[in-house]
Amino acid sequence: MNLKDLKVVVFGVLIAMAACSRSSQPMVNPTVVVHLGQPVRQVQENSTYRFPDSFTKPGSVFHVITQPHTFIYSDATLKLQFARNSRYESLGSHIHALSEGTPEPTVYAVTVQAFDDYVDLPTAVAYIRKFRQSLLTQGLAEIPHSTASRFKANFDSTRKADTLDEIEDAFLDSQFFAQRAMALDMTKNNLRLTVTLINGRRLWGDRKDLSDDFMKSAKTRAGSEATKFKRQDLLAERSYSVEISIGDNPNLRK
Repeated sequence: MNLKDLKVVVFGVLIAMAACSRSSQPMVNPTVVVHLGQPVRQVQENSTYRFPDSFTKPGSVFHVITQPHTFIYSDATLKLQFARNSRYESLGSHIHALSEGTPEPTVYAVTVQAFDDYVDLPTAVAYIRKFRQSLLTQGLAEIPHSTASRFKANFDSTRKADTLDEIEDAFLDSQFFAQRAMALDMTKNNLRLTVTLINGRRLWGDRKDLSDDFMKSAKTRAGSEATKFKRQDLLAERSYSVEISIGDNPNLRK
């Protein structure tokens, strides 16, 4: 091998080593930094996630983020951070903005999912309990709700579940057939935060059982489920998502 060939080989090795070095570095997900009342232009300036051009145009804005990202909510009232790695659109993060009385759209609501995939009921409820404690630490207060205002369910059943402590047993009751529930409703200053527990199979229908049509009445579907699912099946099924929504509540302004 002559000197010229040797230089070519060495140069090629150096390029390969540089490429391997770059590929071995961990990927850093883009950030989305947002708070209520923030102009969408500032959301883009403060975030490394690249929003489409339509995001900053006047009018009503609704944007769903489905690529991996770090979602950061931060203002004087509340600070939260979520590492999101799901690519399911149904588990994406949402930003709502509106240019009503303002020169550009401003954020009035956001939604983020607690999990990257669907989980079982005990996992979902355990997360909500822990998350509730973190919110109480930041000074949020709970708004109580009755069973009827908390659940989308079969209300031919007489079950009562007015508190978070009762929510797991409520979802395990096939006759009650809870499809979703507002597990938490919390406020501070003009901010309102809700945490919704959703059973996707009950809400949208069983993807494996085509006879389970979500358009059928809750009472009919409840009776069918009771013959097919045992308690251990209901505990183990990975059909649950936890949706965290933050919005402005003008009734709570101080």
